[in-house]
Amino acid sequence: SIVCDGGSSSSSRSIVAALAHSIANLLPPLSYYSRPHGGVVVDYTWAAGEHPFGCFSTSTTISSLLKQHAARNHVITRLSAAVALIDDAVADVVNFGAKFLYDPFGKRLQQLSTIIGDGDGDVSRGGSSSSSGSG
Repeated sequence: SIVCDGGSSSSSRSIVAALAHSIANLLPPLSYYSRPHGGVVVDYTWAAGEHPFGCFSTSTTISSLLKQHAARNHVITRLSAAVALIDDAVADVVNFGAKFLYDPFGKRLQQLSTIIGDGDGDVSRGGSSSSSGSG
């Protein structure tokens, strides 16, 4: 029978479903994001099965498919965080180079592209300004 309210198994399923959603970022298999609809759509085709989501489920365990989804979500989240860290590090290196690096003639490297881009070969326009090691 289908029990949608009350009962100890219903509360256990709710607890397991809440933990799976908050810790493993698992969503109920009966809901998905639809771009044409512009939001979450509920499809009850997958409402019954070995999962604790929804009132049509009678299980307090999570299927191997959902466990694989949790593992995939974890890997994708870690990769996304690593890419964000790398992007920040590259931006920091570029900012450092623009602020502190000079060519041999004392021009900042951000100004060097205008000197090289002239094409007249006159690189001595920078004069003999000293470049001290302190920034």
